[in-house]
Amino acid sequence: MSSDATVRSIEKKGIVDGADRIARELLRNPKFKKTLIILLSSIDPQSARGLVRTLFWEDSDVLLSIMGAAPDLINTGVEAMAEIAEQVKSMPSPLLQEILQRLIAEIDGFTLGEAVGVLTSIDLGLAGGDSRVGDSLDNLRREFGRGYRESGGGELFLSRLSSWMEKAAAEARDKNSSTHALIQGIRKALEENPDFVERVLKPILAPAARAGMAGEE
Repeated sequence: MSSDATVRSIEKKGIVDGADRIARELLRNPKFKKTLIILLSSIDPQSARGLVRTLFWEDSDVLLSIMGAAPDLINTGVEAMAEIAEQVKSMPSPLLQEILQRLIAEIDGFTLGEAVGVLTSIDLGLAGGDSRVGDSLDNLRREFGRGYRESGGGELFLSRLSSWMEKAAAEARDKNSSTHALIQGIRKALEENPDFVERVLKPILAPAARAGMAGEE
């Protein structure tokens, strides 16, 4: 956890801190652990949409309270993910691969794709350039970059990114693959936004293009 996050956690203690202290005590109780395992095995993802509709439309006061608490809920998840990542680093590679394989195999890819598709279709009015949401996204991007650099995972990420690119290039040859469809969508978007190509893509890709030409020589 970063020093800033530590300071924030000291300044504000609430339901998550209380849950942590309660969990420490309850997890020492074998009966509670057995009950918790039973509850976790009873999670029914297919009912999530109904729950969301109820929370959104059953009572406006509850909806406003949820929206007000959303940043804290998201930050709670982010803090938890950061700590999970720290703990996972110490796991042996075979065990980690087994856990991830089971996790990924059970994720509903179709619904995940549907959710991302709907989210990307929401018009936040960012095209005009004068948006408080845009300013907040810029600040989030800067803070994300700072946190990422301090984590020290850059070199390993680049290595894995290179491996992913090689695999994506192979999949792109298949015209029936989702990778091919995504590339065609990106191609169309680039054709419709030449200024993005000129001011963003070219400066990024120019060094790689020069390196490729030098290698051919």
